[in-house]
Amino acid sequence: MGRRVILTVTKLVCGLAGVVFLFCPLRTGTQILINVGALVIALICGVIIYNLDDSDDSRKSGYWPQDPAKSALYRDPHPKEPDRPEPSGSAP
Repeated sequence: MGRRVILTVTKLVCGLAGVVFLFCPLRTGTQILINVGALVIALICGVIIYNLDDSDDSRKSGYWPQDPAKSALYRDPHPKEPDRPEPSGSAP
């Protein structure tokens, strides 16, 4: 329960920092500092979310499937052609 609350609050803070980063004008030194600070906060929140979120199993199994031939996205690069009957002795 506590981990889920921390994760939700961190996602909200990260989203708010992202909105500040996108919409903060860059006219004065203070606004540039706010923009850089929002970017740093968003990156820190992203690292925290990455480490706390256990719902993504791709980190445990890796990006590539264990057996690519069983994957739904797999396509054989060299498909076998169906057997063709032997040509008769006459030339076309």
